[in-house]
Amino acid sequence: MKAKTWLALGAVTLAGTLYLTRDDAPDAPDTSEPDLILAAHFQQLCKIAGDNVETPEPGIRAFGRYMGAHADSMFGSWGGMIATIERIPDDEAHDARAYLARERIREPLRACAEDFENFFNAVEEDEEAVAVLNHGLERLNRTLEIITGESAGSVKTLPATWRARLRTLPALLVR
Repeated sequence: MKAKTWLALGAVTLAGTLYLTRDDAPDAPDTSEPDLILAAHFQQLCKIAGDNVETPEPGIRAFGRYMGAHADSMFGSWGGMIATIERIPDDEAHDARAYLARERIREPLRACAEDFENFFNAVEEDEEAVAVLNHGLERLNRTLEIITGESAGSVKTLPATWRARLRTLPALLVR
């Protein structure tokens, strides 16, 4: 997949560990299996991508609407998945559960990798779709800059920015 595809998927999961598990996914599985909820969301995004290869501008709008409607569930499922795994005291069982989660969330993405690739290629080739995507990413970046109180630079620098903030968090909590 191209960098923009990974960037879009990365933006989806960026702040996931900051939320609690919620149950608003369509046909949501048992919330004790948050990786299944996340996988169900990825399946829905795959469907949007596959259905809109020929209509990239309406497709990127549908993609954004889905993200807006379900981001809290997706991020919550990401955080719930991490918490579920980290609560397992036995290292071997912990690792086995982490591998299971990895397979569950990767399965729908592997199954529709070509649809995602074709969709985001179509988006990149359509001026109106690119404008919609760029506007959305600029808004997200601006939101994060406002929330963090400093310039994040660009969405690409966010992981480093958040890592730096997480390093100082323990010191802030014990003051």
